[in-house]
Amino acid sequence: MENFRQIFKIVGMIALLPWPMFMLMSVMMFPTGDAVNNPRHVFNVMLWLFYPAYIFALFWLFDLSLFGISGKALFWGGLGVVTTAVSLFGYPVMVFNALRGVNTSGFTVTNDAVYVDGRRLQGADAATFVSLSGDLSKNNVVYENSYTKDKSAVYYMGKKVARSQPGSFSILDKESMNWAMDEHRLYYQGQEVVGATPEDYKLLSANHLIANGVVYFGVERIVGAQADSFRTLTPYFAKDAAQVYFEDRAILPESDAATFAFYPEDSDLSGFARDRRHFYDPYQNRLLSQVDPNTIRSLGRGYYKDAHAVYTRIGLEFKTLDGVDPGKFVVTNWDEATGSDANDGVSYFINGDRVKR
Repeated sequence: MENFRQIFKIVGMIALLPWPMFMLMSVMMFPTGDAVNNPRHVFNVMLWLFYPAYIFALFWLFDLSLFGISGKALFWGGLGVVTTAVSLFGYPVMVFNALRGVNTSGFTVTNDAVYVDGRRLQGADAATFVSLSGDLSKNNVVYENSYTKDKSAVYYMGKKVARSQPGSFSILDKESMNWAMDEHRLYYQGQEVVGATPEDYKLLSANHLIANGVVYFGVERIVGAQADSFRTLTPYFAKDAAQVYFEDRAILPESDAATFAFYPEDSDLSGFARDRRHFYDPYQNRLLSQVDPNTIRSLGRGYYKDAHAVYTRIGLEFKTLDGVDPGKFVVTNWDEATGSDANDGVSYFINGDRVKR
């Protein structure tokens, strides 16, 4: 019996060692809203996380001690530690919601109440509450950018949309769910677009709209933008006949708007842009004057060259390799003899750095 007690103590100690890691990684057991809202999954995870208390309960049962601490003290202390950790991670709220049949993530409509992320939506009428972007009857938990309404109000992500009219309210953009309208107003992500009316509007992208001759990025007017020539390049970049814009402001004053364009997304130069004269990093509002937009091309392994120079790219940064002849520069992949992956016949490079020889 004594041998069994000693073996159990050793096995129990080994089993306890990974618990802190399990606790820290437990959030990965809830990767989606479906997992968070599944009562059986929530209860199973909770039972698993409390396993130190089960081990210490057996210590108490078999009258074992650990480092001079009695099994009874180990059980109550372990139970307190696990309960505190679980509480810090917010799991008791998930258990409480599971017990009362309310989703922790997304919407729940009961006979007499509406809940958003487990919290009651005050004033909402359960009998007439509907989603404009999903099927609540299927426990749709994805409510990012979502509009809902009842007989007396419209809601965006669980918050009332001021001055909106539920009777005439509708979604304009079914893909992004950003834009909506009622009889008198236009809305972006639940906010009124001041000055825009539904009588005269043109939706350009998930974030751009022209209304009454004014160009908007979300609820912000793009000052100086020309509505008649304005067009979007991405959900965040646009241009007109005179300027290039990022969100609601003009950028890259050196650019030629008529020829300004992004490189294709499947290109090695994705994220960069060009016009007939220059090469740009539009995300950082920078002209890269050293790069020739007409001859720049990828060589692989992060190396690029144009007619004048060779470059290495780290993220969106282009670094010129000084003293390198672009006509002789070749990428060789890893060469064990020289410890390099590129050379121009004179100098050797690895990951864009010169190899010291």
